[in-house]
Amino acid sequence: MFFFFQLNVNGALTFDSPWIGYMPWRFPVKRDIIAPFWAYFYTTFDGFVSYRGVTSGDILNKTTQDINQYFPDVPFNATWAFIVTWYNVTYVNATGTATFQVVLISNEETSFMLMNYGRIDAPPYYVKAGYDTYGSVNYFNMLESFSDNITDLSNTTNTGISGCWAFRTDVSHVCETEGSFLQLGASFWNDSSCLEMCTCTTSGVQCEAISCSFDQMCQSASFKYSCQDVVCPPNSHFDSQATACPATCFDPLSPNNCTLAPIENCTCDEGYVLAVGECVPVQQCGCMFREQYYSVGETVLLGEDCGQQCICNSSGMTCLDHSCNPQEVCSVQDGQIGCHPQGYLTCTVGEYVYRTFDGLGFQYEGACGLILTTVTSGTDLPNFVVSTQKVPNDPQGDGFTNILKFESNGTDVSVTLGDTS
Repeated sequence: MFFFFQLNVNGALTFDSPWIGYMPWRFPVKRDIIAPFWAYFYTTFDGFVSYRGVTSGDILNKTTQDINQYFPDVPFNATWAFIVTWYNVTYVNATGTATFQVVLISNEETSFMLMNYGRIDAPPYYVKAGYDTYGSVNYFNMLESFSDNITDLSNTTNTGISGCWAFRTDVSHVCETEGSFLQLGASFWNDSSCLEMCTCTTSGVQCEAISCSFDQMCQSASFKYSCQDVVCPPNSHFDSQATACPATCFDPLSPNNCTLAPIENCTCDEGYVLAVGECVPVQQCGCMFREQYYSVGETVLLGEDCGQQCICNSSGMTCLDHSCNPQEVCSVQDGQIGCHPQGYLTCTVGEYVYRTFDGLGFQYEGACGLILTTVTSGTDLPNFVVSTQKVPNDPQGDGFTNILKFESNGTDVSVTLGDTS
């Protein structure tokens, strides 16, 4: 039994340290974690997370009644309960909220856990619901829940009461089948076709003819098989009757001329087409040029002297004459041809000691501001200024803070280098 709880805003309880990161993981994660609704929340927008522990009173009596109702074969009288509520917590993009709760209940020998669900709006990213244990000896996936389309948890149950799930946590199993132990409420499918779903109930394993939904696939699981949600790439969705000839940037009418039978596959959303394996808006279709794909706005230099510059636009590839600057040379670097500097020089700054690009060193203790380098006139290079500043620390001028400053196109970046007298 744990006496230390780590409450994570993202809808989970951990028992050794906080969970580092915002997005949920698929179970198993080989760590003790209770995740009634593991999602990417940002409570600054709205909502709150609260918790309390009780060792007596009406709330504790109610938990005893609940457990006796859900587990009538287990004599139980609660001595403590720990309740955590995520009320109206907001998803990170502020498009919806979720309300849910986890209740840990024990009498020091027997322990249970309740997960209660209120209103759940559609989340912007994948969520996870269930729990895992150290080494993943025992874990439970709530409704194969690694999905971004879970809004009906308040209507689901393994207790007969909508929105309420109950688990016994002090034993590693409730049902035993074919040498494996399953938690109450855990489900599996008997064969690779997923035509019969079996569930661990208080009366043992019960099976019925239920197959995967149209947007799920039958896959191998830790025990037999499970129906798992098809996770499609961005800007696409699963279609059980998808065309075998999807529309692409270079053949948007391909589905109209397809003679192949429909297939189960992810297909681009309306207004999107395939481009190099990704679904992009039709208006952002790039260019196929010399057997290479270029996105809209992308440029490429051609010729051993970089004599042509081509840019991809909505009407195709447009090429114009081009030449490198006098201090540049056309060469291949990192597999790409381009105009690169003929060489590099370094300017260094120490405490009152400067060394210029041509290697000349000198000392200079004057001025509270000094320009180190900038662009000279008569060049098409982007304008920039690198300077140093000595800012007094107090009105008496007893000490200064050295600052290195970079300015270019309205962007200023300052770096504090340290103090001097």
